[in-house]
Amino acid sequence: MNDADRDGRFSDDETANQQGQDVTFQVTITNTSSVNVVIGSLTDRWPGQAPFPVSCDEGDLVGTVLTPGRSVTCTFTIPDYAPVTGGAPGSIVDTAAVTVSQQGNQGNTASDEDSSTVRVEAVLGETVTPAPRTTTPPGGTAFTGAEMTRWGFLALVLLLAGSGLLWLGWRSLGEPEA
Repeated sequence: MNDADRDGRFSDDETANQQGQDVTFQVTITNTSSVNVVIGSLTDRWPGQAPFPVSCDEGDLVGTVLTPGRSVTCTFTIPDYAPVTGGAPGSIVDTAAVTVSQQGNQGNTASDEDSSTVRVEAVLGETVTPAPRTTTPPGGTAFTGAEMTRWGFLALVLLLAGSGLLWLGWRSLGEPEA
């Protein structure tokens, strides 16, 4: 189990708060047999990482004798564990494994493993502010939207003034002389 979201609760599938963060794991080893067993190894691995011995916060559990029904818990933290995914969501499946042997009979062994998943959500980049829209006439100079508004207003004023002059000219031509 892991506590990738750092809420103090361990589960088999958690989402990390950020890429590359430390992740804490917890393994509980229970003797389900009817004989005393000795913990021979406790390892951890994930894809691309060879199995390595776990260093428990509670101390080294290798060599610990478990009577039938007894459990021990190992908590350990792996630095920079949460997957770095280049901005995309991703996950890593972590597998802890334990090997035990019967106390007094090292040839009678058993092993078990358990996996948990650490996820990372997509990381959003910086907010991008688009550049102002421009219109570039062929072979001409680019104008921003504000400049286009000024030029459009000036063109409208000239068009209205020209229309007014044409109307006055037409009116003066169109009246008969008395």
